[in-house]
Amino acid sequence: MKKMPEKIIAVFMAKLAPYWEVLFAVLMALIGGALAFLNDVQSGDRKWNLRAFVLDVCTSGFFGYVTFMVFVELFSWSPSMSAAACAVVGHLGAKNVKKLLTGFITRKLQ
Repeated sequence: MKKMPEKIIAVFMAKLAPYWEVLFAVLMALIGGALAFLNDVQSGDRKWNLRAFVLDVCTSGFFGYVTFMVFVELFSWSPSMSAAACAVVGHLGAKNVKKLLTGFITRKLQ
């Protein structure tokens, strides 16, 4: 018996429903990373490159996921506040996050 496409979509959405907060946070980080890259292109700091764009957006999504998990689990923030932080971290990008983490770890070790 052939399954109806509507049922497949409904089952897929039902399986994703428990993770909607994480998916929303990662989506916010992806959007933040994309906007930061496009802003750099528009201001002339970078040239448009599809590979660099995809890499920056994926990196922002990864940092957003890690940020969400740290803020929800370690700091007990609400999911909506954590999603907002993910968007900010995604917009900061990998280079700026690396600078912030290096400074934070160096201060803690001293």
